[in-house]
Amino acid sequence: MNPDGLLTALTATTWTDTALEIVRELARAKQQFTIDDLRNLARIRNLEPPPNHGEWGGLMLSAVKEGIIKATQQYKPSRQKSNNGSPRRIWESLLFKQ
Repeated sequence: MNPDGLLTALTATTWTDTALEIVRELARAKQQFTIDDLRNLARIRNLEPPPNHGEWGGLMLSAVKEGIIKATQQYKPSRQKSNNGSPRRIWESLLFKQ
């Protein structure tokens, strides 16, 4: 692997690890949430956007595999203007305690 490729791999791993901690934080605080909620909290926590926009979806799949969240069959319109109200899956926390 060339040095640029190694740097990209290290950056992606670091981003995913940090982002998963933010997913855990959100899952402890809210019973249900969308990717919009996660992206807002990530912004508040000063997490830079992922190197590839599609990594948000991979992050959610990693959170499912780690037993942090599960997918619901419910959707709601995105609150982000750039998404023009496109449907966003509602995720259910497996860490939330009332």
